[in-house]
Amino acid sequence: MSKCYVCDLEITRVLETDEHIILNACGGRLKSKKLICSKCNSEYGGDTDAELARQLNFFSNFINVKRDRGKSQPVEGELTTTGEKYSLYPGGKPIISKPVFEERIEGEKTKIAIAARNKKEFQKILNGLNKKYPQLDVEKALKYAKLEKKYLKNQLSFESTIGGEKAFRSVCKTAVNFYIYSNGDSKYIKHLIPYLKGTKDLEGYCQVFSVNSHKGFIPQGF
Repeated sequence: MSKCYVCDLEITRVLETDEHIILNACGGRLKSKKLICSKCNSEYGGDTDAELARQLNFFSNFINVKRDRGKSQPVEGELTTTGEKYSLYPGGKPIISKPVFEERIEGEKTKIAIAARNKKEFQKILNGLNKKYPQLDVEKALKYAKLEKKYLKNQLSFESTIGGEKAFRSVCKTAVNFYIYSNGDSKYIKHLIPYLKGTKDLEGYCQVFSVNSHKGFIPQGF
């Protein structure tokens, strides 16, 4: 019977829980039910792992890392020339962060231009406009809407930093998980438990680096 390396309780079937050796957000699929108990898993390292996952999201997103569960979250950036906001989706696909709506009056006519991220969003905007302009033919507008794709003429700027106390704790936790998974003796890592729990500091530092630009292909929506 395995013991939880945090609290030393025997891990029975009731206390079993999957623990990723390497963060799921980084594509880690190696996991074990024999490392820590469910109680410790719910109290131990959650905020530090979340911080490291957030910091590494740009890289996971850009190279489209396949997770054990869930998907990478989009990264927010902007055009270096205009400051226009875009979201970078898995695989390096940039899409406008929110729909673009322009309404202008020309004589007795009102002209409306809409750029949406998908057909469902486009229809929702049209339905809203239909309340203000009952004469608007939503079905006709949907019929003549076009999906446009074009290359960006300017760079998209993204910022990403890695480092800090919480991220370093998560890296340390990964190393401890792998050590125990590889049949290491838990007595040699007991002194690290208070640090991993956040009740004790450890002198050290993490390097900080950044990624600040991406030029890509963007679907303009409907």
